[in-house]
Amino acid sequence: MRQRRHPQPSKMTSAPPLLPSVLQVLLWAPNVVGYVRICLVLAAFEVYRDNWHVFLALYCTQAVLDAVDGYLARKLDQCSAFGAWLDVAVDNIGRGLLWVQIFPARGFYVPALEFIVFVSTHTHGAHWKRDFETAPGWVQRVMHNGFRTPIGSFVIAGIHVLPIWLFVRQTALDASLFGLSEFVSLAVLALLVAGRVLGAAVEVWVLVTHSRALCKDNSRVPKAPG
Repeated sequence: MRQRRHPQPSKMTSAPPLLPSVLQVLLWAPNVVGYVRICLVLAAFEVYRDNWHVFLALYCTQAVLDAVDGYLARKLDQCSAFGAWLDVAVDNIGRGLLWVQIFPARGFYVPALEFIVFVSTHTHGAHWKRDFETAPGWVQRVMHNGFRTPIGSFVIAGIHVLPIWLFVRQTALDASLFGLSEFVSLAVLALLVAGRVLGAAVEVWVLVTHSRALCKDNSRVPKAPG
């Protein structure tokens, strides 16, 4: 007697996850925080000359929100290439405007360097930090774990806090608001400058590396006819 074969259950193929729409990504919570930061930066520089205390409050608020958007992105699983780009873009806009206000004649040198590096790194997409895995040891130590190391924090302080501290000294808020002596204020300034110089060294390495990569790519581009 022949045995009846039972039909084999068909293999269930899991459907690919639905990708969020462009509008959804634009309205994700961390990106909305980025838009708020842009508004705070613009509002801060509208009152830069008229009310330094309000300027400092607005500018520092947007700087604090810089940590909030990263937390929300991880907590809500809303990390995106656009969000990573927006975060750095707002940082550069805020610092660039501040450098130019502090040093009207030559303050654009620092933000110009930062924007060129920004373009160079984000050419590789949202995971641009992975390119540092083959960098020299001193560069890797700065970049290790997303700057979450003593030397990385030292560099980040130089990049983000130095222009703020120069503004504080320029307006004498270091003494009137924080009650610091000139010696302490200069010591803080020296540490921040050292961190910024180390950060500039990493930025120059990025530009040199990116320029070499572009030259190699250019050698494979076919010549234009004619």
